[in-house]
Amino acid sequence: MPTGAQIWRLTQAVQADLARVESDGLADRLPPIRAIQSVADATIVARSTAPGAASPTTTKLNLSWPADVYSLSHVAIPLPPDDLLYGYLDVPGRESHRVPIGRLALRGERDVLRVSPVRLLRLRPNPFHAYMLRRIGEALETTR
Repeated sequence: MPTGAQIWRLTQAVQADLARVESDGLADRLPPIRAIQSVADATIVARSTAPGAASPTTTKLNLSWPADVYSLSHVAIPLPPDDLLYGYLDVPGRESHRVPIGRLALRGERDVLRVSPVRLLRLRPNPFHAYMLRRIGEALETTR
């Protein structure tokens, strides 16, 4: 099944689940739904929808995209930019005996690399990882 069709089906299932939760009167038990959004001018905002709210609140963040990154992959959520294997940032003084996939330059002899170059194009680390960890920590503190 094509990825677009999978995403559409998943979105439909999530919307149906949210409608069921709301009709059962359980929407106030859901945590706020948060998203990071970037508009055409590279301004990064966080949109947060509180349980039962009709519309999200939008907060401009003091963050910026790395110069060579234009979007996030759906698998970018849990990895920091300095991850030893998937990260794109080099950490001076930290030695690794692995090939840093996040910084791998796809130049060399054809058919030597046994991983499809297309698989390596997807950004796995999240440039906003530190922001996410801080927000998760704040949310956990408020629930204690």
